[in-house]
Order: sequence, then C-alpha cells, then structure tokens
Amino acid sequence: MTDLLQDFRLPGHQGIYVIGSFDRKTSLYYQQVRAFNLIWLLSEAGQLTDLQADDICVLGGGIAGVTAARALLAQGQSLTLLEKSPELLSLQRHNHTRRIHPHLYSWPSPEANNPQADLPLLNWRAGISAEVAANWLSEFTQAAKGLANIQLKAQATELTASETQAGSYQLSWQQGEKTQTQTFQTQTFKILILALGVGVERTVAGLPLHSYWEDDGLHLKSQAELLISGCGEGGLLEALRLRLKHFDPEYWANQINDPELKTQILAWEQAAADQNDPADFLTQHYLKLDLPQLDQQLQHHLIAGLKVDLHGPHPRSPLNPQATALNRLLISRLLKMGEINYLGGNPLLAAEQIVDSTLDATRWQAYFSDNSHRSYDQILIRHGASSALKQQFSQLWEQALDYRTAGTSPELLKPLWPRGFYQRG
Repeated sequence: MTDLLQDFRLPGHQGIYVIGSFDRKTSLYYQQVRAFNLIWLLSEAGQLTDLQADDICVLGGGIAGVTAARALLAQGQSLTLLEKSPELLSLQRHNHTRRIHPHLYSWPSPEANNPQADLPLLNWRAGISAEVAANWLSEFTQAAKGLANIQLKAQATELTASETQAGSYQLSWQQGEKTQTQTFQTQTFKILILALGVGVERTVAGLPLHSYWEDDGLHLKSQAELLISGCGEGGLLEALRLRLKHFDPEYWANQINDPELKTQILAWEQAAADQNDPADFLTQHYLKLDLPQLDQQLQHHLIAGLKVDLHGPHPRSPLNPQATALNRLLISRLLKMGEINYLGGNPLLAAEQIVDSTLDATRWQAYFSDNSHRSYDQILIRHGASSALKQQFSQLWEQALDYRTAGTSPELLKPLWPRGFYQRG
C-alpha cells in the first residue's frame, strides 16, 4: 500500500499529495475514487494520527476536493478547505443540460451500465449535472454543519506554498474579493492535498471561452453549421449532443447489447495501446463494423438541418483513444453515415466574427494552419485544459516532470478501501 501512496505524493515533498492533476482519466467518479483511496491510504500509513487541528489543508472545492474533505470528516479529522470560487462545486452545480454517469467511461465492461456510483459517501446516480451536484452539496453541508473541525475558505486566490525547516508547508492566499487594501492570510499545514481539478479550458485567438460546463442551448440548435475542434471526450460528446435528439449516453449504452460486439471492442481497446498509431488503428476497425440496427436507431434520432464538422490533429483518424469507447462507436457510425464530417491534420489557429453579406448574418471564420478558412454559425473548442497545478504552483509543477509523465497507477481507479471503512466516522 505504501507504493500506491507514493503515486499520490508529489516527488520531493513528504506532505504534498495530488489528486488527478497528472492523469488522463478524470471523470467525476474516478476523481471521487482517487480521493477515497488517498484518505484510506493515508490512514493505513499512519499519516493521519497525532495531527493537531488545522494540520491538513485540501486545496480545491471541486468534486475531488469535496470528496477528500468529506472522507476526512468521516474519520474525525480537522481540515481547512480552500476554493478559489465563491462556492463549492461551482462548475457542475449550474449545468442543467449535461448528463453525467459514474461508469460509462469503462464501457463496454459489464459494470458500465450500472447507473449507481456505489460509493460510501457522496453517492450518486446518473443524471443531470446540477441535480447530482445539489445532492453532493447537501450531504457535504449537512456533514460539516456545526463542526468546528472544518474551515471553509472560499474565494481564496493568489496561493503560494513554501516548505518550512520543520518539514511543514506555509500556505499564503488572498481571501475574498480583490481590493486595494487586501492582505494575505498565512497558515502552516503538515499535509497539503492538491485537488485542483484538470485546470482552465483552452481556446484559440479571437474566440471567447465557451466552457464545457457552461449551461447552453446547443441541444436546441437547428439549421446551423458548427465546428467542434477537439476529438477527446469533450469534443465527441459535443458532436453527439448536436447531432442526436436529447442525447443521453446511458440510453445508447443500454441499446447496444450484442455480447460479441462488446467483446470485439474490448479486444480492440486493449490492442490499441500497443499500436504506434492507436487513433488510426481504432478508426479503421470501428469503421469496418456493419451495424444496420444501430445505424437505423441513430438515423431516427438525428436532428435535421445541422451540419457539424469535427476537427482534430490527426490527419485522417478522429477516434482519439482518450475518449470513451461508447462515444467513439457512436461517432464512427455518424461518420460512416455521412452525418458528421471530419477535418484533420491542420491545427485551428484563430477565429474571428464576421458579417456574412450573403446570409445577412454574423458568423465565425475559422483559420487553419494551411492558410485555409471556413465559416460557421458557432465554433466550440474542446482542446482540454491547461493544468491548474501548473498555473497556481508552477515550481511544484516543474519538480514533478517524471511524475507527470508516468501518471498514477490504474489500480487507483478502483475502490481499494475495505467495506465499512468510511461508515466508522
């Protein structure tokens, strides 16, 4: 278990632990499992014994940080929770259009269709993001209510951390809204848990940021041309949301019941990891599938009048291995049916708003690296995020080069804590 705890520990720092900042699989469920595993491993290693009040600080009020804090409270631990936004779970709690699911990332494995997270605390069922987040927040608030052993400090910005000679960590931050007379608060902790999330989403020059978690009306679009740049999980989800009525990943997972097909897809997923070009390998194999029944169902759910271009870095293969197998399968069918067009190989450099005189409408012009350009009603950028850890603690980021490259063990994506551990507190 000590080896697994090392996967969380920032190299060179005995008391700094990181949840999910260096990992690709960062679904909400996986972040929760990492947080529960970390607190259990710290307990097993004796790191949570003989601590004084305010010895532990959790940085980040997203789902990883809130779960870590909830797990610590269940063990009777005191902690400080810092969040840069005015509220906890600020991304998920205001989105009323996205559906989230705990297990679909592992499709087509047998457990993927289970809508229940089956977690000991902050448990949830697949549903609308805002509704799930409201339940998380309600449970966390109730657990923390009236407790003196948790200090919540929202709107904590401009964080800096330095190690003391005694091996503790001095953390400084600005509290509340910025003012000319604002001063830094400083506190010393023995353990820092960095649950900063995946970071700030990227965009391109000239195009305002349209966050993945922003409540939007994309699913209501009709008679429009749209560009989605990015073939990771976010990009493929946007394409499916735009092309299929009331897109619900859980619904489509339940429609695909052929065990032979699932076995074949699992084999491809495993084989892709050993390929020089996994995206090309997956794209070629998925497009060879003959699935008339699924194609007919997709045809029935198509939104008429929409033209969607999916743009990615690979010259010919949009099926990024970092996306879920379910979304890759559905996208491959829409590509084969001609309902989505793929543009690959030429990076998107910039965009600008223009007036299209022929349509008497304002549109967006996309500029690519080969000097070509195309016009769209809307452009969505899903290029992933810039690391929050890198932005807030650049020195720690630089010190963790090998750690960033290796990532953490896949074993940490599975619940490791024994049954009943989190019910004791």
